[in-house]
Amino acid sequence: VIAFTEFLITAKTESEQLNIDFREILRIKMIENLVGVTIHAQRQFEVGRDESESNNVNPNEEDEMIQQYTQYQ
Repeated sequence: VIAFTEFLITAKTESEQLNIDFREILRIKMIENLVGVTIHAQRQFEVGRDESESNNVNPNEEDEMIQQYTQYQ
C-alpha cells in the first residue's frame, strides 16, 4: 500500500512538472517499473549472480529502454 501511494504521488508530481497528462505518466512509470524488473532479471541470467555483485552497472540503461519503447509507440 505504501509503495503504491508513493507511486501515485511521484506520478502526480512528475505530471505537474513535465506538463504531461497524469494517465500518460502512470503508463510511462508502469513501463519503467516493468522494464526495471526485466533488466534485473536479464542481468542475473547473463552474469549468473546478483546485480549488486556486478561492477558493470549502467544507471542510464533503464531510461534508454523506456525512451526507445515510448518512441516505438
